[in-house]
Amino acid sequence: MRANLSGVFLYYAMIGGLQDSVVDEGVSGGIFASQTKETWEMTTLAILNKYGESLLEVVARDTCDGPCISRMMAMSVLDSIASLDWKQRYLSLMSSRGYLRVLVDQLLQDDVELHNVLSLEPTSMKPLYLFEAKMAFLSKVAQSDFGAQLLLQSGTLARLTECSFLDYQMPQSSTLLASSYLSSSNDPFLPSLIERYQKIFSGFAKLVLTILSSLGAGHHVAVGEIQNLVISHQEVFREILSDNMHADHTSNSLKQLSLTVSLLSMLPTAEISDDTWENMNEHQRTWRTFMMRVQRQMQTLLKKYSAKYCDKVLKSVIDKEEFSAIPSSEKSLPYSQNALELQSVLQQIRSQALTFCKNIVASAGLSGPYSRVLFAPSFSEKDDNSAGKLVSRDLASLNVLLQELREAPGQLLHAVEQKTLLERKRDAVPDLNQEEMSEILSQTLDTTERVSNTNRQLIIKRSLEKLIELREREASTLSYIIEHATYLLWRHLDYYFVHCVPTEDDAFDRDTSYKSGFSRLRKLTDAAVSPAKLNISSPKKSTKLTSTGISKEDLEKLRIESSTMLTDQLWKKVLESDTVQGQARSRLAFTSALVRRIQGMVQLNS
Repeated sequence: MRANLSGVFLYYAMIGGLQDSVVDEGVSGGIFASQTKETWEMTTLAILNKYGESLLEVVARDTCDGPCISRMMAMSVLDSIASLDWKQRYLSLMSSRGYLRVLVDQLLQDDVELHNVLSLEPTSMKPLYLFEAKMAFLSKVAQSDFGAQLLLQSGTLARLTECSFLDYQMPQSSTLLASSYLSSSNDPFLPSLIERYQKIFSGFAKLVLTILSSLGAGHHVAVGEIQNLVISHQEVFREILSDNMHADHTSNSLKQLSLTVSLLSMLPTAEISDDTWENMNEHQRTWRTFMMRVQRQMQTLLKKYSAKYCDKVLKSVIDKEEFSAIPSSEKSLPYSQNALELQSVLQQIRSQALTFCKNIVASAGLSGPYSRVLFAPSFSEKDDNSAGKLVSRDLASLNVLLQELREAPGQLLHAVEQKTLLERKRDAVPDLNQEEMSEILSQTLDTTERVSNTNRQLIIKRSLEKLIELREREASTLSYIIEHATYLLWRHLDYYFVHCVPTEDDAFDRDTSYKSGFSRLRKLTDAAVSPAKLNISSPKKSTKLTSTGISKEDLEKLRIESSTMLTDQLWKKVLESDTVQGQARSRLAFTSALVRRIQGMVQLNS
């Protein structure tokens, strides 16, 4: 009975959400004639408040006990109430009366049931759907600082640390991996084994990301518990970052990778203290070791997920996964929401990997002899130098950043152009020709389905608004990619041109064994490549930093390549894209200042 009532309330809430689109279409009369969306929500909240805490307590109790369907419906109702109750009275009641703690403690029970879901022959999918509903509701709670604090106090992160469902090992048998039952499923109510795990991991990662976003990276308690959580399941994170879990990419596997990269990029790259290894405690040593490995994997992802590679992956996934909203005609792809969402995921992987690298470089403070270097001093994919060969085994070259600066500005300008075009079409939906209407409708409706002209226009407008939102997100992500790539390039050129003292005795370096040379460079990478902290050559005792293993020839080649690769035409495109995006940007950007510094250094060293 209460499940039916919950369904009625959810339908009522959905009707309120349609208010803006109905009014925009000029539909007069009916329930929207005398109310705005704000008055609708205020009226709904006033009605809920008349019932007092008794109604909230009934719904809160249903989230903790009862049939699976009732619990899921109750969580959905609380999710809707959370959107209306800006004073968060529902959350105060759930916390003070212990319902939130019960929900969190039940994660250990969910852990047992999810192991059955992850078996080859699960008895029921209900635990999976219940877990997804719980993670969605807790993520909604964590969107506010107050809610995130309550979840932290309730031990949410500690309970997730204790759960073992994340450590599930996927069967490695080639026969099983080739099985359609294991890898893919056409039945939305019976997802494959891989899809089940991806759904579980996605809900978990979104909750942790939301808590961290609300409390910030400066909240030491939250960051400490998330570090413990990540370390407890570090094999899972490293396996996902290796990008070898699946032979072929899917939209779900890419989203899983994007969430993992986003989460790790928000965590501190190392402990704040500069203690030596001997003075660290066990937790600090474990975290630093883990982040050293993650650093190498992030650099590998940066090399792999170039703009060209992302285009290949996008086309491959579109061809392989028969999206109902993606037609075979490439002419209709600009109107495909699924294609743009997948493209956004790929760009997020690039952006967050660059953010991770930027955090490592920025953690060393201002530029100088103590700068951290992550990229070899070369703009070539392969270096013919013996020193360059050794460096390239662990470090990507600066060509990775150069490729981003070549591709991203053009993509950003295209995204802004497409967004402007979509806005014009949205404002003139009645004037669209039949072909354009059919292309847009083919993304959301069966072409054989008959709808009235008014509903057709309403559907087209909503579709265009979603596409505009996706294009805005794309432009914002590309703006971050350009800014981070420019910053990393500046920091590396500043170190190599100004502070790096090359190895003088080339003969000695070339005569050293491969093992010792590789060992030095391995230390260079593992220590977040801070040359002045490797204890191979102390800057306090000597004026030269020989720990980099970089010769005069390497630096001279870098100077020549910089003058030919970093041309005025390249920076013109970067600054043009920064100007176009800056008109709609609500944050400060320093791309133009960084470009001037790079140009000055290149000119002085050419």
